Amino acid sequence: MRKDYLAFFVSLFLSRLADQILLFIVPLIVFQTTQSVAWAGLAFFVESLPRYLAFPVCGALCDKFAPVRILHISQVCRALACGVAVMLYGVFDGILWIVLLSALCGVLTTQGIMAREVLMPHVFPHYSYAKTLSYSQIADQSGLVLGPLVAALMLEVWAWHWVV
Repeated sequence: MRKDYLAFFVSLFLSRLADQILLFIVPLIVFQTTQSVAWAGLAFFVESLPRYLAFPVCGALCDKFAPVRILHISQVCRALACGVAVMLYGVFDGILWIVLLSALCGVLTTQGIMAREVLMPHVFPHYSYAKTLSYSQIADQSGLVLGPLVAALMLEVWAWHWVV
């Protein structure tokens, strides 16, 4: 496989890994802070629901605009949102910011994943869609499974706001 193709799948893996790290640690942080399972569950709901509600909008955006541009915007906005959220934590403290950050990043991840899927037939013209989809699923599922493990290992070393 060519290096640029490998970069595409590594990008997908890292994006999904980062998303799963954030998705995993938010309820843990809320539980650790509040000692309430109910609040942790509510935090998971608040960070997860926008992801699913965003699918129709994200699909329409991928149909209307260039998927490469959408992908770049999604990645840059996620990085900026994390940086701003960490700065806000330094100023305001609290945990509400991390729940809102995770919700926003979830929507942006959904957009990025959809844009990648739209790009695949154009990026891999020499391979069948089934083959590129299988590679995509390997990268995606690896990030899904390894995210919580990596998050747990990072939480052993750093404070949670540094993991974010």
